[in-house]
Formats: sequence, structure tokens, C-alpha cells
Amino acid sequence: MTGPFRKTLLALTSLLTIHTSISHAADLPGEPADWRWFDVEVLVFKQSDESAANTEQFPYLLPTSADATAVDMLTSYYVPDITSYLHASPPCDFTSAWERGYLEPFEWLCHQPEEVDPYRLEPLYQPQAWLTAQATAPVSVIDGGTLDMRNTPQAFLLPETANELIELRQQLERRGTGTALLHMSYRQPVFGRDQNYQIRLFGGANLAFTAAESERLSRLEQASDELTAEPGSELFDELAQLFTQIEQANSPVFNSAVEQANQAKLSLDLAQDSDKPLWELDGTLHVYLVGNYLHIQNNLQLRQIETALPAELSLAMQAEQTLVGADSRQLIQTYLLTQLRRVISHETHYFDHPKFGVVVQIRRTELSARR
Repeated sequence: MTGPFRKTLLALTSLLTIHTSISHAADLPGEPADWRWFDVEVLVFKQSDESAANTEQFPYLLPTSADATAVDMLTSYYVPDITSYLHASPPCDFTSAWERGYLEPFEWLCHQPEEVDPYRLEPLYQPQAWLTAQATAPVSVIDGGTLDMRNTPQAFLLPETANELIELRQQLERRGTGTALLHMSYRQPVFGRDQNYQIRLFGGANLAFTAAESERLSRLEQASDELTAEPGSELFDELAQLFTQIEQANSPVFNSAVEQANQAKLSLDLAQDSDKPLWELDGTLHVYLVGNYLHIQNNLQLRQIETALPAELSLAMQAEQTLVGADSRQLIQTYLLTQLRRVISHETHYFDHPKFGVVVQIRRTELSARR
């Protein structure tokens, strides 16, 4: 199947695919018709530079992965599994279409031989690898389908018409106070805290893609500079001599500074070496019940690529870092938002951070009553 046709098929199958993961289903008590179902609407936005301006200092933190057991509705929505559709489709043969000069309706719904090869070493469906090639999450406002909660074994996305925070999102963007990273509504069963039924959220820019592209451009620029550089220049000789002197001194302070710089570089290296996307927004939202009281616990992180030194260094240390290429490294700064709050349904709840904010509404359904 050719690239453009595959994209169209992905769009079509996204309307037909059940966007659920059943990894939790076997561990949940009872049947879907017996669960307490609630609608949850989440709006996550990034604060503008002006509204986020403050003197608070944040430590450099390495990006972490979301809980692997969390229910991920977004990956299968963005990249639906079309393997079964390919196996059911006829082999591609566009000879007649080439002679006619056009394709008949649905003639492109076909498969290439390698796509149904039973001996292929790697699985055809690799959603994380496909998402890694995306610069940003496809959309900031998710529009799901409609399923029957009485026989659906997992949380599922709701249509965009279920969103009630659209006006708030528009006001934030119109006033320039925030930019939406993710806006979605979904229906989920709510259990006790011990069931650990968390929902995976992600969105915004894919920093793994951004870092890889930045590194590629940097290498091109470096190669261009090397063609015009003069290795015998006085500045180069002076810096080389300074490097030798510092190395011979073997200063503990110097070694500590270099260790800090190398540790800080790990954050960006994680993005460059990973075969998975590294989203600007990533984390989990846990809605659970204690008795008859709803609780929201979020564990979200906002990641930004920044250029900074990990510590204040002397002139000699800065010169050495210049030689090793560590004085202007781009670092992935991670900001954490972890809060727990008891809430009431049908109210708007806001979780604030200097860098980003989260707005949540929990609404009852006809299966929300206590059992």
C-alpha cells in the first residue's frame, strides 16, 4: 500500500477501530455493566512566556516514562492497527489504473506482498516507531467515537461534542495566556485506589523528533564550519593550551563540573537514542473513589528544550567545555505537576503550575450510582 493511500486508510479505520487496551480488563472486578462509569474532560495547556515569568528555579530532571500499566487510548487513535484490513484486502495491481489514468473508488484498498508476508521478522504494526516520525501530536482536540459502556471492557474516547471546556480553551488562546496541548473527553470506569486504573495522557511536540532534527542541522553546520576553519589560528592554539593546563592540574572542582555537564547531556541523549517519541506533555491521570468520594491524582510532566549550563563555571572551565562541545548543549528540562485532590462531580477543577495548567471536569453517567 502506498504512503498517501495508507494515510487515508488510517483516517478511515480510526473511525472503525475500538480505541481501547484490554491489558487491565482481566484484573478488574465484575463486568462493565456493574462498574461505575464517569465522563472525564481534560484540558492541558502550556502557560505563555509572559504568564509563566517568575523567579522560581527548577532543577534539571531526566525525562521519565509514564506508567506502563496505564490505559493508553491515544496511541491506537493516532495510529490504528490496520493489519487485519491489509490481510483482507486484495493484492495491489495498479496496471489498469495506470492505463485509465485514474483509480476506481476503493481500488487503492490493497496490500503489498511484504505487508502480509508471514515470515517477516518484525511486526507490521509498530505504533511507537510510527509516532516517533511525527513532529507533533496529530491534533490537540481529540474526537473519538461512541461505544456502549455496558459491554466495553475499557475506557474509550468521546466525540468532540462532549467537550464543555471549548470556550475556556478559546479564551486562553485568544488572550494569549495559554496554548492547548491536549483537549479530550473520555468515558471510564472508576474504581478504588488499589485498582490503580490510570489514564495515559500525552501531546504537544515530539522532542525526540525535534532533538534529532536539531542534531542533524548542528552537524551540517559544524561540517560547514570545519571547511572554512583555520586550525592553526591563534585562538585555537590558546584554547588547546588552556585545555592541556587544566587537564594536568586535575582539579576536583573541574572534574565535578565536567561530570555535571555530562549528566545534563544525558537528558538530550535519551531523546536522540530512543526509538520512541518523547512528548512535550506526558504522564497519567488517576481518577478513583474512596468510599463515595471522587479523587484526582495527576502525575504529569512538561518537557522543554532549553540551552543552558548546568552550573556557574569559571572562565577556564567554560573554555574547556567549549573544546568538548558542552557549553551550549540543548537540554531537555522537565517540569513535574503531581497533585492529589478530592473533588465533586460536575465541577471544574484546576491544577496550576508556573509552566502549564490542567483543567478537569468529571461528569456522572447513568451508571455512576454507587453499587
